[in-house]
Amino acid sequence: MKYVPLGNRIVAKRVKPTDQKTPAGIVILADSAKPYFKAEIVAVGRGLITQIGELIEPESKVGDTVLLFNTPAFVLPQEDFPELESNEEYVIFAENDAVAIIRKEEVK
Repeated sequence: MKYVPLGNRIVAKRVKPTDQKTPAGIVILADSAKPYFKAEIVAVGRGLITQIGELIEPESKVGDTVLLFNTPAFVLPQEDFPELESNEEYVIFAENDAVAIIRKEEVK
């Protein structure tokens, strides 16, 4: 099954934070209390349609990593969507709820 987001919505897979180890061997757990998280985009809607019917295409694309605050994203419950990868968390959000796009190449 393929999810096609409507309008300016985006479906993304949450990037799991990793624990870190200090040189002294102390393990620092990934902080789930942070007010933000990263997610990798897996599907993008066609864009936002203005009141006069013009299409504003999305700036983000499949494969981009975005930075999101915890509040605006709708988490897809695993039990309702068993066809999604297990142990992965998927979120749906409006593109304008993303704080930043994190790309490996330089943005022009």
